[in-house]
Amino acid sequence: MNSLYEYKFNREKCWYLDICPFKDDIENNCRISCPRYFKMDYLMWASNIPQNMQGREKLMPTAPDIKIFERLKEIQKNLTTWVNNGNNLYLYSEGFGNGKTSWALKLLKNYFNSIWQTTDLKCRGIFLSVPVMLRTMKDVINLRNKKDSESIKKVNYYDFIIENISTTDLVIWDDIGYASASDADFKFLSSYIEDRTISRLSNIFTGNLSEESLKNQLGSRLCQRIWNNSEVLEFKGISLRGLK
Repeated sequence: MNSLYEYKFNREKCWYLDICPFKDDIENNCRISCPRYFKMDYLMWASNIPQNMQGREKLMPTAPDIKIFERLKEIQKNLTTWVNNGNNLYLYSEGFGNGKTSWALKLLKNYFNSIWQTTDLKCRGIFLSVPVMLRTMKDVINLRNKKDSESIKKVNYYDFIIENISTTDLVIWDDIGYASASDADFKFLSSYIEDRTISRLSNIFTGNLSEESLKNQLGSRLCQRIWNNSEVLEFKGISLRGLK
């Protein structure tokens, strides 16, 4: 367990509160020592998933994406095997808000749910918003010169995530075709994606670029690593944002 991690029990944020058989037995079972809560809390912390995206979400497709949702549900049913086999997905669409990132996160969180009983306390999956990661990478350069506790904590957590990208079971590369990335940024991304591809570790890529556009944006080599080594699923439905 990483020394940066601080365990704080918060019953109201429990991922299983609405289905847990012990939810009403607060004195004896629904408490700080719950092993399921503890394991999931650590996996979430180590994953870099933002707090407001850690909850469960019911996703409903619009008509054009029904088959895509059915295929993703098939993967979800055999998720541990899918990850163990080093499979990859590229989820893309020309539009925005139609479920690509939500589905990627759903799969990662379901993977945690499938392994929590047997896993050690280590990083088993990471969510990376590519634009945020590249911006953070630049911010950390300045933070390394600061000595206040908050800056040190941010730098150490960033280092923890970077150290685990090449070896963790599953990485989500969200918005992989980020238009403002520099050549140095693409080399940074390429090195980790190639490491994971060679090691047959699973990745889920999300973006808004077709194969040709991805090639123009990322270059032939990185595009081939993503497109040719992934099951490609194109979302064509309307935005789901704001819909229940």
